[in-house]
Amino acid sequence: MVTWPLYAEQFFNERLIVDVLRIGVPVGATMYAFLPAERPVIEGAQIETAVRKAMGGGEKAAEMRKRARELAEAAKRAMEPGGSSYVDLTNLIQDSDYLARRPLHVVFFPFMATGHMPPMVDMANLFAARGGVATTIVATPANAPLIDSRRLPGANISLRILPFPSPALTGLPPGIENIAELSDLDSVNRFMVAVPGLREPFSRLLREIRPVDAVISDYFFPWTIPVAEELGIPRLVFHGTGFFALCATAAPATPLGSSDTVVLGSLPSRVVMLRSQMPDRGKSPPAFRELFGEIATTEGRSFGTVVNSFYELEPDYIRHFREAMGHRAWHVGPIALFGRDGALLQRRLHPKEKQEDEEAQERKEQAYEPTGSSSYLIEWLDRNRPGSVIYVCFGSMGRLGATQLTQLAFGLEASGCPFIWVVRDSDDDDAEWLPHGFKERVEDRGLVLKGWAPQTLILGHPSVGGFITHCGWNSCLEGVVAGVPMVTWPLYAEQFFNERLIVDMLRIGMPVGATKFALLPEERPVIEGAQIKTVVRKAMGGGEEEAALAAAEMRRRARELAEAAKRAMEPGGSSYVDLANLIQELMDRRLAVKD
Repeated sequence: MVTWPLYAEQFFNERLIVDVLRIGVPVGATMYAFLPAERPVIEGAQIETAVRKAMGGGEKAAEMRKRARELAEAAKRAMEPGGSSYVDLTNLIQDSDYLARRPLHVVFFPFMATGHMPPMVDMANLFAARGGVATTIVATPANAPLIDSRRLPGANISLRILPFPSPALTGLPPGIENIAELSDLDSVNRFMVAVPGLREPFSRLLREIRPVDAVISDYFFPWTIPVAEELGIPRLVFHGTGFFALCATAAPATPLGSSDTVVLGSLPSRVVMLRSQMPDRGKSPPAFRELFGEIATTEGRSFGTVVNSFYELEPDYIRHFREAMGHRAWHVGPIALFGRDGALLQRRLHPKEKQEDEEAQERKEQAYEPTGSSSYLIEWLDRNRPGSVIYVCFGSMGRLGATQLTQLAFGLEASGCPFIWVVRDSDDDDAEWLPHGFKERVEDRGLVLKGWAPQTLILGHPSVGGFITHCGWNSCLEGVVAGVPMVTWPLYAEQFFNERLIVDMLRIGMPVGATKFALLPEERPVIEGAQIKTVVRKAMGGGEEEAALAAAEMRRRARELAEAAKRAMEPGGSSYVDLANLIQELMDRRLAVKD
């Protein structure tokens, strides 16, 4: 060849042809340029010289032609069966076929609590919906129906059952396999002692369903780390809370002036708490204290952390958790937008939006369409003005004492707001704590529900304008997704940290005035009905002009966060991309191990 490069990578190709392969003669081009007018003219005499060298009969030209013929033969052999390119293409096809035949297999193992299982099932749905990923969810017999009801129709999701340790070993009543069904600390302790009995059955299951490419298990299952390590499987931890709480939990607490107040150090922003609001693991049941010790010694061996959050919600704390604290972590939420009721919630929040795939969207909505009592609630909400209803729920495990329940009833009644109030099945007989004549006085504007309620659907209804919440992370995110301001009433766990995020940083909530972290209702100071009424009215935009303006600003920020949450889960959004990165990293790891 006589080489005459112009632009692009052509000058590199010239070096290969002339210097490395030695089958070419350069004509003398010296300038990379797209436009002919920008290139120096190569004179005819120079062209003649290069052509004569390439076409000449001398020794150098003959050697160049010999090498060119040898390369031509090598090129032919490369494409024949057994040749280098033939073999490489075959390997590529086989690897592609292998990946197509065996998708990435991720096993999810949620803790047996009503608040822990739904987000992990929804996460399994989210993984499986990406394509090229198969998921297996592990459950015990009594919890299987809840998990099965949340599986995404048509997705590559399997459910495997592990037997819960027998009542003879646990001392628990038969059929008790969910910690939310327990109300006394002794039973909770027995439950936690029984949980590690799942270790050997889980290990056998992983061997049975191999190959497994990753295990995502609850924070309360640190023993899944050595089980996964034995089989060479990466384990990721799911905490069930957000980045701010993870950072705050690890931050040192220093007394600030008064001994009743502490400031959390080494965080991106100033965080001040009452000492009485801080978690006190010393008061936890013995099995929990032992568990926290095991977590502290094993957690660093996890492959990483998967968090139900999104970048726009807590960017400073995502960076802090990753960079300052040195954790590998991926945010994949808010998962509530993808779980059961997620499609219907989207339709209610964005009724005029055109879906990209309307038929597929309609099928998904029909699969999750509310029935029975849910339909009644929607009809009841439809009769109320937009933004007028306050929803009250303390989660599946949040308990209030009878006196506090009575004061909450007084506060809701005095607020004058329509309300839906969900109380636990295990709460005392409401005849004992409901004020006399309460139901009759509020029957036109209030509903008191016992047991489960479709929280995501209720919060997403246009009539709902506020949410009294215990600040469990699932509830916080569902409030964010719905764009609803919150009245914060934390009880225990990381809930007081979540309150600080909602009230101080996001500024989409008002505190009701809870001051003490306590597992037992009788250990908490009672919040009076008058105080509850005042906070509810402020949050709902009642009262003086200044309070109304503050509530309007809070609602505006809540709506903006709801839009940001929706964008995070869409293609190209922060959580969509982070999940794609995690899946790709697990896929790359599998191929590297295979090689």
